[in-house]
Amino acid sequence: MMSSKNPQDLEEKTDTPVKKMSSNICTLLLMFTLFLLITVAQFIASFVSHSNALLEDCSLMAVDTLSYLITLFSEKAQNTSHKKKLLFKLVAAFLSILILFAITIWVLVESCTNIVSKNHNREVNGKIVLIFSVIGLAIDLTCIINFYRNNRKTKNDQITKLNMNSSLFHVLSDLLRSFSTLVESILIISFKFEPGLTDDVVSIIISSLIVMGSFQMFKKIFVKYRQYKTDQLVEPFVAFETSETTSLL
Repeated sequence: MMSSKNPQDLEEKTDTPVKKMSSNICTLLLMFTLFLLITVAQFIASFVSHSNALLEDCSLMAVDTLSYLITLFSEKAQNTSHKKKLLFKLVAAFLSILILFAITIWVLVESCTNIVSKNHNREVNGKIVLIFSVIGLAIDLTCIINFYRNNRKTKNDQITKLNMNSSLFHVLSDLLRSFSTLVESILIISFKFEPGLTDDVVSIIISSLIVMGSFQMFKKIFVKYRQYKTDQLVEPFVAFETSETTSLL
């Protein structure tokens, strides 16, 4: 004779909690995957097209990919105390912006050196640059849309918000670079501009904007760190606002 099952036992089995990835982690995972794929493809294309612009953009995208991985790990740090987790996120945000700042300065100095020394007589395959600039724009817009959706349904504490903003800043920086390479490819293909000189001028403009935005991000990180040290972090949960980061560029 079959024994009847207790309804309470069934409820306990059906009510077993299933761990789901947070919206922040899903957003960062999407960004990491997309940027990893395009970085590998663009690295190959930069040698095929003999384009320093693509190679420089590829190196920056590799840095972006690494920064997303760092931020992803900081978001997944669940087995630490709340205060240690906040500190880890602050450090992740700082390292993310620091790496972007350092690479951008390198590109800026390299471009300025090329113009001063008139070392810009290099051939660039404008069609390949055009293709990858369009792909880059599509990926950047996909990530930004995902950020916007995450913003509407997720509330983050201030340091988590800052950590996510540092990743968004990388996306916006790459959006500017992708747009600049798109303009550059059009000028080279349609208007027969000198490829090397055009690349250097556009790089200086975009790099300057990124450097100015980086200083603003460093300032925000420093303010949050001082609040963290003195236990003065207020408003424990605030909406993640992309406008704070977009205003930096």
